[in-house]
Amino acid sequence: MMILSLQIIVNLILVTAIDPGITPRSTQQSSIEDTDSSNGSRRKKVTINGVQLKLKFCRIYRIFRPPRSCHCTICDNCVEKFDHHCPWIGQCIALVWSACFHIHFISKYLTETSLFNAEKLSVLFGILDNSINVLYLHICFLLLEDSPKSVGKWYRVVWNAEELP
Repeated sequence: MMILSLQIIVNLILVTAIDPGITPRSTQQSSIEDTDSSNGSRRKKVTINGVQLKLKFCRIYRIFRPPRSCHCTICDNCVEKFDHHCPWIGQCIALVWSACFHIHFISKYLTETSLFNAEKLSVLFGILDNSINVLYLHICFLLLEDSPKSVGKWYRVVWNAEELP
């Protein structure tokens, strides 16, 4: 149980504290008319290693986004290999970190299930002291699980205040 709890905290810190692959904003005041795309279209064809790709123009970042990147409307960032924006951790989940994200939730599910089953068994056998202890462990686990989330959010507020909506 302790190993699962540590794994949950480590994966949560990894997902919340490390950059998901945010594309840097353009420093120039360029617009789509200034680029060399044909007739001011919002797409640009580029050949990379013999493969022709279509790049989309991001009006907010004023750049042609890399392939498979997407602009997150919640945190206002272009993220490479964007999967989704997770409201519980307040971070974009990209393909790079989706493994850590999924391991975090599988570990959390296993820990919650084992704590819930231990609580049910102790109540079933009428052992009041163990039931209170398991309930106490359950509450401590939830508090420990939420504290790295808060630390990660405050870290982003202090160091990346200009990126918050």
